[in-house]
Amino acid sequence: MIRSFLWTGNGNVRRDLAPDEIRSALEAKKGVLWVDMEDPSPEEAALLGADLFNFHPLAIEDCLHAQSRPKVDDHEDYLFLVFHSWNRDDDGIRLEELDVFLGRNYVVTYHVEPRRSVAAVMEKVEKDPRGTLGAGADMLFHQIVDRMVDRYELVVDDIDGRVDRVEDEILENPTEETLRRILELKKDLQDLFRTIRHQRDVVNSLAREGHPNITKKSRQFFRDIYDHVVRVHDTVEGLRDAIGGARDAYLSMVSNRMNEVMKGLSTVATVILPLTFVTGVYGMNFTYMPLLDHPGGFLITCGLMVGLGVAMFLVFRRKGWI
Repeated sequence: MIRSFLWTGNGNVRRDLAPDEIRSALEAKKGVLWVDMEDPSPEEAALLGADLFNFHPLAIEDCLHAQSRPKVDDHEDYLFLVFHSWNRDDDGIRLEELDVFLGRNYVVTYHVEPRRSVAAVMEKVEKDPRGTLGAGADMLFHQIVDRMVDRYELVVDDIDGRVDRVEDEILENPTEETLRRILELKKDLQDLFRTIRHQRDVVNSLAREGHPNITKKSRQFFRDIYDHVVRVHDTVEGLRDAIGGARDAYLSMVSNRMNEVMKGLSTVATVILPLTFVTGVYGMNFTYMPLLDHPGGFLITCGLMVGLGVAMFLVFRRKGWI
């Protein structure tokens, strides 16, 4: 599906342009053109090449195949950018990719699944075309990226809450399910950290390096996004340390619990050991043994065994072993 908007400069917005109209807008280099491709068909995707836009084949290949990290490529006449946003679902953190071609007077966005940031800016185009398309292609691109970055804090806050709950669970009653949650959080944070690290470099490039398709005025807005990304980066890094500490605390709690169990079992075994010795001695087949023929020999022996066990228990208790 292809959606397009053309700001003509006189306050009018043309929508859903035909390929020939898009070509005319590109050649005229007037106004601002936004073309959004959502899960395009092969025929629609072919417009990225020589059929219409004539983008570099390597950039088109990156669009057609999901990229593992954000990046920015400068092709002189346009910038090709790969951005990632995050979304939280039942399966954990899911990365959402958005590919962008940024020219002097046009923006082309490419994505397979619907993107909230794109939909939000489209809604704003309907309400305030002058504040979106009329601000220029670079500012239109900024508004899309800004909404993608806003999603970061929502996901990070969710993970922060999950880390707090896991830490409380470790102190109260750690189980195998707790370990599973720790490992899930560790994996999510590794994915987020890897993405935000590259995203920080991309936004820094847009804010600092003076790409010709981004005006000096727009770079100030990208510096604000960069500060936002840096804060998220630092938060994710802190959460990585926190979940690492939670994992160590879990292992320590489980180890302490195991030590307590082993201490109890060792105490029982130690108390029973002399009793087993006594019963073993009286189990030998000798004719003459103390108390063997005494009427109360059995009870006396049992009493001695009980007394020996109680005495050992009290000694262990006094020494603080149990």
